[in-house]
Amino acid sequence: PARLSLPAKDTGRVVASLQPLQTQGWFVVLQFLLVFALLVIWRWDERRRFLEAHPEIVRRRAAKKSLMRERKLMRRAAAAGKTEKFLHHARLAFQAAAAPHFPAEARAMVGGDVLAILPVNERSQGANEIVRQIFAATDRRFAEQPEIHSLPLGILPAIEQLLAELEELL
Repeated sequence: PARLSLPAKDTGRVVASLQPLQTQGWFVVLQFLLVFALLVIWRWDERRRFLEAHPEIVRRRAAKKSLMRERKLMRRAAAAGKTEKFLHHARLAFQAAAAPHFPAEARAMVGGDVLAILPVNERSQGANEIVRQIFAATDRRFAEQPEIHSLPLGILPAIEQLLAELEELL
């Protein structure tokens, strides 16, 4: 005759409830979190593809960031009375503002490139002269005997005005 075995000593897995997982609250929340994560990844990829198709947006954003950084450093150098650093950062600011208008690296911009994008108005001759002076003063460092930079730090407001006009073009 068939005999029943003794009860098992291991009772097996214990569950808190006999209710199916799909009907529990945390499971529903988890499903919504997964859908939300999928939407976030989809939007991120969509934005990445858009920026990949429009590199000018990325260039302009980088130029604005660089321009703001160089303007801040230029102001600090002017406040400290460091003419050489002031001229260096002024040049870098002009180069950063001009870079998105040309398919080139910002540090490759020369004075003529900056002059080409300056807005034409009644005081453009003075603006042209300021840009020429800054680029000429900073280019002297490549000469065998560099001259002492004689640009006054008082031209800071004029440079700020020019940079603001160039920033509007970004």
